[in-house]
Amino acid sequence: MDWIAIGRRIVYALLGMVALIVVLALGALTPLDSETYETLLRQAESLASIAAMSPLNILANNLLASLFMIIPAIGPVLSAYIVYVTGQVISAISISQNISPVILLLVPFVTVYGIIEMLAYGLAVSESVVFTYAIIKRRARIELRRLPIVILAVAGLLLVAALIEYFLISLLTR
Repeated sequence: MDWIAIGRRIVYALLGMVALIVVLALGALTPLDSETYETLLRQAESLASIAAMSPLNILANNLLASLFMIIPAIGPVLSAYIVYVTGQVISAISISQNISPVILLLVPFVTVYGIIEMLAYGLAVSESVVFTYAIIKRRARIELRRLPIVILAVAGLLLVAALIEYFLISLLTR
């Protein structure tokens, strides 16, 4: 039925998720110079104000990132960059709050929304790889029909994650 079986796609998405979590951790554990720290802290404050507005803002931000991750061939590189910088933002926040970056890194995963978000990103990255492979094998037309389904799955996962994240932000800022 499917030229790349659903089971394989799930495995690819999980592998993508694990790879992105490793990149996120590397970013969070990277030492920052003072200029980078200041820049990333301003970026974090800007993102926090966007996130505080509504779950749709969180969704829009994360969905835009995931669409870059789906781009054939360059999606994995873009995703690694996006997630690494996110890790560095975690590092900057940890410095400003005098909290271990490991603790800040674990919070999204303990509260579940991080797992859902990373699964969505893993799915997006794996689709980039599958789509690239389809182009090489001259099966892009088949994969093009699957692309909207993948985008909807990514968007659905990101919506659930955004709702949870917004709910948690709302609880913590009361």
